[in-house]
Amino acid sequence: DFNWHGCASGCWEIDVSYVHGPSEAVNVLYIPRTEGDDTLEDGGDLYDDMKDTFAVANFPCSTLDYDPENLRQKNTACCAQDFLAKYRPVQGFVDFVNSNPWILNNCTGPENPLDAPPAYKVLNPDGGNQSIGDFVLGGFPGMETSTVFSLGEFAMYDMSMLRLKFDEVELRRYGGVINGVTSVKYHIDTFVGLSQFLPTGTDSKIMESLTRQVYLRLERTDYFVLAASGEMQQTFLNFVNVRLHQVFSQDASQLLPFQFATVTFTLPADFEPNPVTQVVPPSSIRVGKGERKSGASFWHACTDINERAEVQAGYEAMVEDQLCAPAARMCEIPTLVDDRFVSINVPLGVEFFDLRDPDWSSYVLKVFVELDVSIIDAGGKEGKTKLDTMMVVGEAGVNTWCSSAFATVDLGEIANVDLIVGTAIVDNELSRLRTYEDIASAGLADGRMPTHIDTDSIESGLMTLVV
Repeated sequence: DFNWHGCASGCWEIDVSYVHGPSEAVNVLYIPRTEGDDTLEDGGDLYDDMKDTFAVANFPCSTLDYDPENLRQKNTACCAQDFLAKYRPVQGFVDFVNSNPWILNNCTGPENPLDAPPAYKVLNPDGGNQSIGDFVLGGFPGMETSTVFSLGEFAMYDMSMLRLKFDEVELRRYGGVINGVTSVKYHIDTFVGLSQFLPTGTDSKIMESLTRQVYLRLERTDYFVLAASGEMQQTFLNFVNVRLHQVFSQDASQLLPFQFATVTFTLPADFEPNPVTQVVPPSSIRVGKGERKSGASFWHACTDINERAEVQAGYEAMVEDQLCAPAARMCEIPTLVDDRFVSINVPLGVEFFDLRDPDWSSYVLKVFVELDVSIIDAGGKEGKTKLDTMMVVGEAGVNTWCSSAFATVDLGEIANVDLIVGTAIVDNELSRLRTYEDIASAGLADGRMPTHIDTDSIESGLMTLVV
């Protein structure tokens, strides 16, 4: 069920039950691990090595292929580290693994599973006759509001009932994959998993596991949603291209390269640059770098005129007398686009990224460039779209193709929308209607809570949008 109360953005509430199992068993509840990315409709994204987690057969702890002559990490309690890396179990289990002395001191990696500790000691760190207990209640790492609480136990059946309460935004960012358009019609694909870990003897390194996952598709279609701040993915930008450049000096003493990005796109024939803000407002140009956008550090690349002049002078001094260097002008915004092409060089700086980093293989570096495009349409109305781009810098060089480009238009930038509730056949029935003019400023709720509308019309369920 979806409940508007109890969470900042509404809650998904899911009830589950499970059987405890033997006294030495440890049950762990978990969900997918996705990472928030603002370029994906405010939804989560799965890293390549996590895309197979929706298939329970790929769970990292298993004894199905156990070979006594070739002990593997997945057959032992050391698999818990891989479990934490690819899934999102409840916080209690994360703390248990990260503080467990047997795992910290004995799990040295998949290449040396023979050093794995006895599973019984991992699950019974205090040396008792029973396990440390189940990890099925409490919050999830990285999710501040979402939690799991108990609905009671059925001792006769050795069973417990749980309620999972997921904050709407947290689930689609950190525990699910979203499809569709937020605030309009969309669904979240996720799952709830429960793994039961069992030792196979007091001295055995083998840890048995029984894992179950329930696939869920959560769909929001119950409310008629008016999102004045909503976005359309069809925009007026065509043939978007982003390229990374790095220019080295012929002077052997200057080893560090100057790096910049070139953003190119075309405008339709009936659009012209906004003469007030320019086709790309300099204050909107931002660059950043990091493993993902949510954790990247951004700064404005073209805002300060003096800084732009200093960057340009530094670049020209570096490439002076180098006939092969690009004759690039940094942050120069074109005023006319007769050929419909717009091209802007965005300075990144000296050695913005380092291709010689010895730790390159330990992370994936992405370069982000974002900017606004401001136009005047054929009717003289202003319009604006936001362009977000991402480029992956690979170990063997620089990808000169744009691996991710996402552009949006705010509905409020291009149209006014009125809402009429009810119907009228004759003039004297018009007074029965409830009308909201320009819903962007009509005082409706911000989308977190539904707005209740009363009308005297007999057909109050009929709503008409006038754009």
